[in-house]
Amino acid sequence: CGREFFRLKKSTNLNGLTFFSTQHQGHYVRNKYLTEKCGVFREIVDEYLCGFASLHYRDLGHVRTVLGPFCLFLSQQKITSLEDVTPKIVTQFLTWAENSGRKAAQEISCISVFFQWMLAEGHREAANPVITSIHLQRKKHRLPRPLEAEELDFAWQLLGERGNARLRFAAAVAEEAGLRIGEICRLRVADVDPIRQRLFVRLPNKGNRERWAFFSERTKRYYIEWMAERNPKCDHDHVLHNALGSKLQTQSLRTEFNRTLCKTYQGKRVNETGFDTWSTHRLRHT
Repeated sequence: CGREFFRLKKSTNLNGLTFFSTQHQGHYVRNKYLTEKCGVFREIVDEYLCGFASLHYRDLGHVRTVLGPFCLFLSQQKITSLEDVTPKIVTQFLTWAENSGRKAAQEISCISVFFQWMLAEGHREAANPVITSIHLQRKKHRLPRPLEAEELDFAWQLLGERGNARLRFAAAVAEEAGLRIGEICRLRVADVDPIRQRLFVRLPNKGNRERWAFFSERTKRYYIEWMAERNPKCDHDHVLHNALGSKLQTQSLRTEFNRTLCKTYQGKRVNETGFDTWSTHRLRHT
């Protein structure tokens, strides 16, 4: 970007690169991903992501992780024009995705919408190659998996011994108010009403609907604990921030929970005792 800056040596990533901000790093990672995956289809994918997709989807990252593998598969099949994609090619892609363990096989609707957009914008003349009755997979609906009483007690024991105020507040909100982990990270200071003991859950959220969520004494207790530690000079009004004072990202909170509550993280032993796996969403079910 033409600016000169200084950063600790340990902040460079595995490629030896240092970024001016997390936004610059994210732009670099996204651009590198699209270049590697999309190949000759990069231009049309960029037009889609920057236009219709940005208005239609709340999470463009989800769309990228679906279209990326699809374009990669087409390149491996020596297909250089999206006009040549047929229902048979889509079926072959689903088989390829299933065998390689990719989630794209479950998100065929994103590819269908992409081809609908191409038809509407005049980028394709043939019909949509995604046939709903053939390619669309029915979603599996599983029962909630609440934590057993012993598991819940163990989790709070670990949070008390090696957790911190940020984690304890997040866990309490998930358990008592039933917020999803992304909704917890998006909470603003103005969204918390400690007198009426309720939280305002703003958009965007999974249900695409604003709501109030009530909480009890545990959340109130850990909210007070966290606010006593929260940096008042951080440049945002989100309730939670990371160790540097920046807005706490969902993946960062998920990582912190795993490193605190699990025995292993990314294949490495981090704690002598803990859970084999951890899902914060199970607190919502509890």
